Amino acid sequence: MLFSLMGMALSLTLLALTNPQNHPWLLAFSLLSLSSFTGCLYMVGLAYELESIEENYYSIGSASVITGYRVGLLCAGAGSLSLAYLTNWSLAYGTMAVLLGLVIAVILIRPEPYQSLETLQKKRASFAHHSSFFYGFWQEIILEPCKSFFQKHDFRSIVAIVLLFKAGDHLTKSMEGPFYIDIGFDKADLAIASKTWGFATTILGTLLAGIVLKNRSALYGVALVGLLHACSLLGLWLQAVVGKSYLVLYASVTLSNFTSGMAMTAFIFFLWRSCTKYHAAIQYALLYSLFTLKVNLLSCLGGLLAAHNSWSSFFGTVCLLGLLAALAILTLALSTIRRPSEIIP
Repeated sequence: MLFSLMGMALSLTLLALTNPQNHPWLLAFSLLSLSSFTGCLYMVGLAYELESIEENYYSIGSASVITGYRVGLLCAGAGSLSLAYLTNWSLAYGTMAVLLGLVIAVILIRPEPYQSLETLQKKRASFAHHSSFFYGFWQEIILEPCKSFFQKHDFRSIVAIVLLFKAGDHLTKSMEGPFYIDIGFDKADLAIASKTWGFATTILGTLLAGIVLKNRSALYGVALVGLLHACSLLGLWLQAVVGKSYLVLYASVTLSNFTSGMAMTAFIFFLWRSCTKYHAAIQYALLYSLFTLKVNLLSCLGGLLAAHNSWSSFFGTVCLLGLLAALAILTLALSTIRRPSEIIP
């Protein structure tokens, strides 16, 4: 965690000192570096989460994780937008780099999660049976977790859900900011509505999902909540048709963020239940990496679609695709009625 956070801080500092117009390749390098260190933090963070939470509290734990994640997004979202609006982007990025120093201080005083020592002892004992460290690493860290996952009779359904979940939302996310600016809203509007108010509604949805999903099926939870969130994309299409309207903006942001909080809580809960307990951290990291890769690829595709369509056509198309993806997940969930799955307790 310390290694990742320090790398992120240095990357943000480089972003703060870079002029995108004069040095586009330096900007690209900074973003690549930031993404790489962020990926490292995700992987370690995922292991930390799983080894800190009892299985009976996975739904509440996933709500806690999403809440903490959203607090970070509030700082990086509304905070950076507000700073950029009042000063400039360089100061905004520099401030975020300084904030990571506070996170480093928190990491230094936190203890290891309760399961880490036990898991570490088991892995060391397993490593001792192999002829070399590298062969042990291949067997215990790569081969065994993958083998354990692919032995599940429904691993195809798990992978399909990871690839389809919130597909419509990921097509739109990279274009929401440019869209709102293009129809007349400014950075202050976005900081208040999309980030600050959106943060509050997301937390409410997150907490509600954590409570409702406790002792319930993770698969049906992610299917039903995912479908509900896909329907919320209609708010962006309506905004594109109506134009600049604060009423539509706040209604759309409220519905989208509330259902998004529920959806991500259900999704994290689903991923935790989809993993074998001993290999959970590694399997979860791989599944979430696949999910993140899909997010980035769909964000690029969303930009290409928006470049060749009007806003109303773009959001209408994305809404349709999002609903189809959500219905496909629901179909996968319904197909388990007569075929009980290992991933559902």
